[in-house]
Amino acid sequence: VLQGPLGLEPSLTPRFVVNGLKITNPDWASRPFLATVDKFDIRVSLLPLLRGDLEVVSLEFHGVDLLLEKTADGVNNFTFAGTGDNAALPAIKHLSLHDAMIAYAGPNDGPVKRLHLARVTARKVPGQPVELEVHTAVNAIPVTLALRGEAQDNDQPDGPWQLTLSGTIGDLSLQVDGRIAQPTDWRHGEYRLDLKGRHLDDLETVSGYPLPEAEPVALGANI
Repeated sequence: VLQGPLGLEPSLTPRFVVNGLKITNPDWASRPFLATVDKFDIRVSLLPLLRGDLEVVSLEFHGVDLLLEKTADGVNNFTFAGTGDNAALPAIKHLSLHDAMIAYAGPNDGPVKRLHLARVTARKVPGQPVELEVHTAVNAIPVTLALRGEAQDNDQPDGPWQLTLSGTIGDLSLQVDGRIAQPTDWRHGEYRLDLKGRHLDDLETVSGYPLPEAEPVALGANI
């Protein structure tokens, strides 16, 4: 459901602005809409569009409210039926979310898990690494993460990828270097984790797990 007027800024990269977007939910869900967006705009390249190709220069969402739900029998509101056609998605060079609330309601009537994202940006330029940056807070602790990933062989984009994740969690600094066999499967890979800070209070608050009060503390793990 598109709400409000549709704005257009003509140029070689025309920009379309929609003030209000809603995606409806199935009847069994707890609320009428899966997601609502206060405003979103999309900027496309004009010359490829004249040839019939959609090339998205930037896609921005502002004021996102998303509630994912799953029932005890495995039904959810975020898996959509396919049309049978394997149409290629348009390339998106820059994607950003501003003031996004993402929530998940599980099948066991537990508390709804909520995550507020102040800003998320993702960039993918042909020939350049994928870049993702997240600004959020977990249990009132500010968290900033920056992810950079690229295929080891540009001729095999679905092959092994090199990853670098850096950021801060309150007073702690985080660095992860990894290698995964496939970009869509993070469960299988090799990772090196470095976590540094003057104390571990912020890690305890974010994770929810109590840590020993005596310091200094050394943590080690093999994954």
